[in-house]
Amino acid sequence: MKRIILGLVLVALSFGGFAQTASKDLAPYQLMVDFKNATANSVWANAYQALNDKHWVTPAGNNAVEYYLAVHNLVQQQQTPDPVLLAATTDALQSLVPYVVLAAEAAQARNDLPEVQRLMGLLEQMDPAAPAVQRFKGAVPAPAPPSAL
Repeated sequence: MKRIILGLVLVALSFGGFAQTASKDLAPYQLMVDFKNATANSVWANAYQALNDKHWVTPAGNNAVEYYLAVHNLVQQQQTPDPVLLAATTDALQSLVPYVVLAAEAAQARNDLPEVQRLMGLLEQMDPAAPAVQRFKGAVPAPAPPSAL
């Protein structure tokens, strides 16, 4: 996995235009953990550790996908965003899309609707044009609004 991501980073650096274009499509994502005082490099270290621990999409709030989304958002907020870190983060997120889709399919098979919705929310932030987003939107009902008691 490390070699794949490193290879993707090197490819992104070689063809920087694609990675920079794709990274602009990611919308802000609100994590369960507050990273307001964190640096992109410190959150990147958390993402790297999550990859090593094989926490690609779980547990919620402590997984590689959410950390990479946080890094992406932190870099975007910088006055002068680091194009290398932005490209690396975008490529890491793109390489994790299949894991999110597989986890969502497994959650759907278990009838775990909250987990499917969480994973689809992550996928929408990672790649809004992913075919799985539309497929799951048609199969998964929207969350129910809170009832007034």
